[in-house]
Amino acid sequence: MTININGVDKTSLVDWTSYEMINVLTKEIDTFSFSLKVHPGQTYKPTIGKEVTVYEGATKIYGGIITEIERKIEGLLQVWTIFCKDYTHLLDRKLVKEPYKEGYAGDIIKAIISKYTTGFTTNNVAQGPFIDSITFNYEQLSRAIQEIANRTYYDW
Repeated sequence: MTININGVDKTSLVDWTSYEMINVLTKEIDTFSFSLKVHPGQTYKPTIGKEVTVYEGATKIYGGIITEIERKIEGLLQVWTIFCKDYTHLLDRKLVKEPYKEGYAGDIIKAIISKYTTGFTTNNVAQGPFIDSITFNYEQLSRAIQEIANRTYYDW
């Protein structure tokens, strides 16, 4: 296993007894938490908003963003407990305020992703059923997608 923070390997600092990854299959957010033990003389300090990736060999098994950090002192060690959410956290940086008079569910999702995000694709978005109208009033992007999914009996 390898844990990178912002592309830098921090595996040697990981307290493996603290490792907890929760992966779900649908719309729920995947979470990951772990602790780093920083010894005297080491200057590493994690920061909120940095990307965390976890690899098993060459296979990426998790990717997300640091959303919370707790710091404890244990003797001479600094222990940083890091809490992450998957990339849904990045989806929700902006709020959707948009009326859609009519369209296919997939087209509406593609329009929202295109207008409100960067770095996300819509490659696997199904066209889905036709929606007569839907309005988002300052909704997190993930909630807007969920509302479309609820109306069309789809999941994401």
